[in-house]
Amino acid sequence: MGIEMTDNGDAESKSIQIATQVIIHAGNARSLVFEAFKDIEGSKYPACEEKLAQAGDEISAAHNVQTELIQAEARGEDVRLTLLLTHAQDTLMIAMSERLVAQRLAALVQNLEKKLQH
Repeated sequence: MGIEMTDNGDAESKSIQIATQVIIHAGNARSLVFEAFKDIEGSKYPACEEKLAQAGDEISAAHNVQTELIQAEARGEDVRLTLLLTHAQDTLMIAMSERLVAQRLAALVQNLEKKLQH
């Protein structure tokens, strides 16, 4: 994507574009995680694993977009911190945490089901 920020208006516009992309990818990840939770409830573990893998791809995409912004700032380019960008960061962190919880819950429930079968 390559961010090049030259003036204040351009910096704000790029920050908004970046934030929007992060929110979209992180939102997609959260939706997939919620579907994975439903799969856990229904003992549909292969479907759960697939959704969590897809969520991981969305999180990676969001992180890559975020990294572009960080690199632009590291190059000394003017990066505007906006409420939208803060929301994007928060959404990404929540998606990452929810995915980790879903992964752990799926493993715990599967282990419990195996123990109950014996």
